[in-house]
Amino acid sequence: MRTFTLLFIGTSLVAQLAWGQSKPAQAAYKKAIGYLNKGKTEKGFALLDKALQADSTYREAWYAKGYYAFDGNDYPTALAAFNKLIRMHPGDTTFYRYRALTHMYLEDYERSEKDLLKALALDPAHADTYNDLGYLYYQWGKPTDALARFEQSLKLKPTKTAWYYKSLVYYDQNQADQALGCVNKSLEQDAKYDKALRLKANILTDKKQYGEAAKMYDQLAANGNLADPDDLLDWGLVYYKMKKYPEALVYFKLPENHQNALLHYYTGVTQYRLEQNAEALQAMNKAVQFADTTDEAYAPLFYDRSVVRFGAGDKKGAVADLLKAAYLMPEVLQRRTAQGDTLELLGSAPLLLKGLYAPQQLEVASAAGYHDRAEAFLEKENGEPEALNAINQAVALDSLNAGNHFLRGRVHYLQGNFRNALRDLNAGFQLAKGKATADEFYLRGLAQYELEQFDAAYEDFSEAIRQNDKESAYYYDRAYTAIAIGDYEDALQDINAAMELEKDDLSLLLVRAGLYNEIGRFKESLADCNQVLGADGENAMAYCIRGYAYEKLKQKKEAIADYAKALQLDPQMQDAKIALEELAGLHN
Repeated sequence: MRTFTLLFIGTSLVAQLAWGQSKPAQAAYKKAIGYLNKGKTEKGFALLDKALQADSTYREAWYAKGYYAFDGNDYPTALAAFNKLIRMHPGDTTFYRYRALTHMYLEDYERSEKDLLKALALDPAHADTYNDLGYLYYQWGKPTDALARFEQSLKLKPTKTAWYYKSLVYYDQNQADQALGCVNKSLEQDAKYDKALRLKANILTDKKQYGEAAKMYDQLAANGNLADPDDLLDWGLVYYKMKKYPEALVYFKLPENHQNALLHYYTGVTQYRLEQNAEALQAMNKAVQFADTTDEAYAPLFYDRSVVRFGAGDKKGAVADLLKAAYLMPEVLQRRTAQGDTLELLGSAPLLLKGLYAPQQLEVASAAGYHDRAEAFLEKENGEPEALNAINQAVALDSLNAGNHFLRGRVHYLQGNFRNALRDLNAGFQLAKGKATADEFYLRGLAQYELEQFDAAYEDFSEAIRQNDKESAYYYDRAYTAIAIGDYEDALQDINAAMELEKDDLSLLLVRAGLYNEIGRFKESLADCNQVLGADGENAMAYCIRGYAYEKLKQKKEAIADYAKALQLDPQMQDAKIALEELAGLHN
């Protein structure tokens, strides 16, 4: 996920007193700004509230509240303030822009876009609003739209910021030449613009123009804008990639008492290349201390520490690190990333450690890594194809692992490949040897239901419930299986059990209402539908089910009204349409 860069309309707020405000309100506001500008937010916000209590229409006080809440990452408070300002001043584009940025930081991109388009409707020639919209599309992952908006901004008012962000979009799309052209335009406007200098250094580094990249960092240092550990890491990496290790180490070691795992890592690998082995191990240990040891990006750290540990005589630790690296990123064993990029590592750890581990250990570690990667892909929208690729590799490496087959069965099920899902799930059950979980029985039941193997599905759902009787979905799906078999009384019992676990779930009430209709308990169906409609008066299905109950109770007028209402709410509801046509004909 990208790191958001603050693109705000101002960087500080001064005490601007508006005409017409009461003296108590103005006094509280002025003191509030003083405290807020000094970082004393608690006192500042208390005084802003005092000013707003004295005058609830105080524009500047609301503006300050929104601004400083946003700056402090309190987006709900900021949003409430900008909502108030827009209600009071619906023609002010500034407040739409602020609210749009607040929505964006809350990752509500649709509302952010709506606000910015409203601001443009009010003022179509405002270059900064186009810039904001371009930045929104950049964060939203819409590079083509972002570039178009930055271009519109630049036509109205060429600024270093617009050129910079246009360059950043190109850079993210791996279009280095276009990115370089735009960032140069930004620097033509301001030769000391630190963001543009950093971006240009990154572009030049990627183009392997290391000497030119180093000049960018020299310029940043001359401007007094180079002190952050990330900057010094990037500066050192330029020399590291030129294999100028002593120079690289100078920059890597400049920051003191930092917690930057990558900076400690590159300090360690550089020291190892300079044969400072004890110092290298110490640096890598610090890197591990501050790293996210669940992130595949740190696989090279563990791989290289295994080499350093072996050199230090810690063979057991070296093997543990190699297995950890293989788990985090199995591709590291081929000296590449998951994306296929070549990795520059410290020698061949598997060759160095040969004889200290069984080859199967690396296969099992790699398989576990692919397995967990597949699970991570399933958490993403439309991640099933990538998940299938990862779990296929896990199965290829460790085909006797029941969990790999269960997970591949789940992926197949989510893709609608129910026969493949059932095949893998059955393989998982054979390998699990009686130790399958409730969720695994439930998943196989779902696959069997889709394949219309209802008796087998019912048995699996029953076993899932036997193992865990607190999961409403188990009862719900067993109820539908019972309906498919034709056992409505059992289905009703299961729906009632599910409702005990999910008391506020209106959908369960609707299912029960439908079941009551099936077994002729129409008055009870009416009661359930009435309860649903009391909570959700726009529920088309509830009207349709209630219409059927009325029809069976010979209350045709009420049935016709409900079917008509269902069709009004959902014109595609065929059951209501057919019933209404038939019943209306009978009624006439």
